[in-house]
Amino acid sequence: MIALKFAFLCKERKSSNGIRIAIVGAGATGLSATGYLVCRGYEVDVYDKLPLPGGLMTFAIPKHRIPLEEVMEGVEDLR
Repeated sequence: MIALKFAFLCKERKSSNGIRIAIVGAGATGLSATGYLVCRGYEVDVYDKLPLPGGLMTFAIPKHRIPLEEVMEGVEDLR
């Protein structure tokens, strides 16, 4: 089970509709928006200035509260 499921509103992914969208910011909001759009068949590219996705979840919240592995599992689920 994925602990951080960014596509939590998605019951079933739709096939690709061929429309590409760019999201600027790979924090919690950007990843949630990506999950919403991927669920509806959009092809999403996410851009961030930091080396890893997750924003505050990755770089500010202590690892014992939100482990990096859980954030990365949630990101992989979006691919």
